[in-house]
Amino acid sequence: MPVVGVGGVVTAVLTLLIALLAGQIGAAVAAGITVAALLTWLAFYFRIAKPINSQQTAAAQSGIIPANARALQDKWDSILKYRVTLQFIAIAGLCAALILF
Repeated sequence: MPVVGVGGVVTAVLTLLIALLAGQIGAAVAAGITVAALLTWLAFYFRIAKPINSQQTAAAQSGIIPANARALQDKWDSILKYRVTLQFIAIAGLCAALILF
């Protein structure tokens, strides 16, 4: 997941740079919004989702259900709406940049 996330940020940054070099301010703003959304998404992933995923993976591999399994799932679920919204903003931003070029 991090490789895909970082790849998306790199692509969005390249889109931003190309738009700026081409003088396409509208496309650059859209790409900048995309970069911000993706960086925020990655922050949610690394600070909240990844540690939970690691704990759940370890539990699945060991066959031992952690005592806080429900709390882990609830915490993971609590940020899902933000992660989905940020992904939507990123896709919309890249589509807007493409349209505005």
